[in-house]
Amino acid sequence: MTEQFILDLINSFDKSTLASIDINQGGDTISLKRMEGGVVVSNVVPAVAPSVVATPVVPVAENAVPVAEVVSNPVATKADENLVDIKSPIVGTFYRAPSPDAPSYVEVGSNVKKGQPLCILEAMKLMNTLEAEYDGVIEEILVQNGDLVEFDQPIFKIRKNA
Repeated sequence: MTEQFILDLINSFDKSTLASIDINQGGDTISLKRMEGGVVVSNVVPAVAPSVVATPVVPVAENAVPVAEVVSNPVATKADENLVDIKSPIVGTFYRAPSPDAPSYVEVGSNVKKGQPLCILEAMKLMNTLEAEYDGVIEEILVQNGDLVEFDQPIFKIRKNA
């Protein structure tokens, strides 16, 4: 499926009254489902390793024209092999410190050791400490203090020590 085919399909689907549609073409499958406020593109399943993949896009305005963003598959460089995500093991509220008046567990650039506390995840009034999975350096903190995080959502980017 070409990028233009996907864009045309989304545009036609948006103008129709269909609730959902599944298209199989040349071994590729694409599913479109109407959601409140627009169209969601999902389940793009290529027959072979593709050079492009459609990602979901939901328009903000009700009358906006949906557009599928096509992203090429990046080739990982050797420098990025040690850059990994630390993901949330649960759904909960993210806190950078053990209490509102305490300093944050880590900042961008902090050196961390395996087992060191990184944050608190509150779920159902239980405070769960998320610990570092690797020795390394915090490269990025992907969520803000007090944000709700989902299961398996990346929270930190850490560069593992070699």
